[in-house]
Amino acid sequence: MMRGLLKVQNKLFLSFALVVFGLVAAAVGYVGTIVSRQAGETIAEDMQHSLKVFEALQREKTQNLAALLRNISESPRLKAALDLKETKKKGKKIQVHDVATVADLAGELKQGLDLFQVSDEKGRLLSAAMGEKLADLKAPEPAAPPFDDFFAKAVDPENPLVSAGAMTWDSRLFITMTGPVPSGDRVVGGLRAGFEVGNKQAMDLREQTGSEVAFIVNPAKIVACSLAPAAASELERWLGTMKLDAMSTHTFEATVGAVPFLVQAAPLNDPAGRNLGWQIQLRSRSRVLALLSKVRGGVITIGATGLVIAVLLAYLIARGITAPLKDLVDGTRMVDRGNMDVSIPVRTRDELGVLAEAFNEMVKDLKEKERVKAVFGRYLPKAVADRVMADKAGLELGGEEREVAILFSDIRGFTAISEHIAPQNLVTMLNVYFTRMVDILLEHEGTLDKYVGDAIMAVFGAPVADHDAATKAVLTALEMQAALRALHAEFAAKGWPQFEIGIGINAGPVVAGNLGSIKQLSYTVIGEEVNLASRLCSKATKGQILISEAVFRKVKWSFECNRLEPITVKNVSHPVQVYEVTAVKAAGAAPAGNGAP
Repeated sequence: MMRGLLKVQNKLFLSFALVVFGLVAAAVGYVGTIVSRQAGETIAEDMQHSLKVFEALQREKTQNLAALLRNISESPRLKAALDLKETKKKGKKIQVHDVATVADLAGELKQGLDLFQVSDEKGRLLSAAMGEKLADLKAPEPAAPPFDDFFAKAVDPENPLVSAGAMTWDSRLFITMTGPVPSGDRVVGGLRAGFEVGNKQAMDLREQTGSEVAFIVNPAKIVACSLAPAAASELERWLGTMKLDAMSTHTFEATVGAVPFLVQAAPLNDPAGRNLGWQIQLRSRSRVLALLSKVRGGVITIGATGLVIAVLLAYLIARGITAPLKDLVDGTRMVDRGNMDVSIPVRTRDELGVLAEAFNEMVKDLKEKERVKAVFGRYLPKAVADRVMADKAGLELGGEEREVAILFSDIRGFTAISEHIAPQNLVTMLNVYFTRMVDILLEHEGTLDKYVGDAIMAVFGAPVADHDAATKAVLTALEMQAALRALHAEFAAKGWPQFEIGIGINAGPVVAGNLGSIKQLSYTVIGEEVNLASRLCSKATKGQILISEAVFRKVKWSFECNRLEPITVKNVSHPVQVYEVTAVKAAGAAPAGNGAP
């Protein structure tokens, strides 16, 4: 694979060869031209980026306003308030609007908008609110003209139009949406909603673009600015001396607050395309031109000696090499954060390209390992799966003695229940039940040993030792019974039968490990204590939790337990003392701890 590759050391050698063959003058001229052009392009791109961000903000605001306007215009109360009311004036009956009612209703409907205006069916202003301030308006005269062209278009009975764009009101700038209020097949009025463009928006644009931003309305009055107030006032005075039309096509230099800036302006137009003001971009001149100044110094050095030229060319090539290295660093960080879907681009065919390909192959292997681990986790307890993945010995047959608590739970009368429910519903019901029970088990750090039909066998204290194993087993049993009671309502709603479970818990030494064959094995525990836990489960009635004497000694200070008559169990020669757990003891009832006497 290395054959035919152009190695990094060969690229560097060719760069030095160009210097040796006398291309010093051409290289200096070329570098100067490219950097100068790049600096100009960078400035233009920065300015355009700010404009695009503001345009995106306008689009987002306009979309939000359109949705709000639609909702508000559908208000039955608003439509009713905009209908003309009959009254008398100088003895004559005339139809007028109840301006006070419209204003009160507008105050309720404006939903935190910075600008909210309502017009009648002729486009005449009935209500206007800017923020919390409501303008004191009177009912318009019958012959009064529309408030503006956009309200006139919004209430046009033949072709009502929606207008979106920037507008000014009381020397403040807003992004607005103007539209009709339809009522049946006629238009009864118009609405205008708007968000103000203020200092916060200007500062947000500065954070996103790195440029200082100002918004001015004609003639050169700043309404929003990311600069400090003193610098904003200085900028306003300077703009008052400039022809802003020229600034929309050319970049000018200005010093504001003792900082040199490159300044450019973009027009702000209303929905009809008329100029309302300007968006001003200020880019720090020293910051934008820093690269150009640096390269100019390098050009002088290049002209001094061929050696410096060669070093600079090697440096420029090295900068090109850093891109794939950066990709590799970024990819490594993403993998470190757990993202296994990363793939870095192969940019070259040299050693860096080979390294990128090797990295991608490594990530594929890691992803496959994680997938295998996840599959293990669905068939093995998590602790067992982790051991298998970490140590090959985790797959070997064998066991070790552990002190554990064993829990068995079983559905009472399950055979009779299964005769009265469809097989598919039976499987679904069991999956819901098992999911809820196993979630509780895992929450208390238990290990699911196996499902035996409708029964669950769980172990606490293996494969990871746990001196609180008995307490966690009893807590799990209580929560399983409580969760089953909660499931009853869910099952009843689906027409499924309700059932009860019995639970048995024992504690003691067992042999825990991998049993079966080397081709297919199972992690489990075996021993007399396991058999006793199973027998206790079979003796437990519906809703009952039975524990052995060994468990009782460990948990008696933490749980309410009733001593029952000793029972006889299969393969045990003497009666076994059992206890029924009913609840967790109240706090402070007695010292807690598995080791309590």
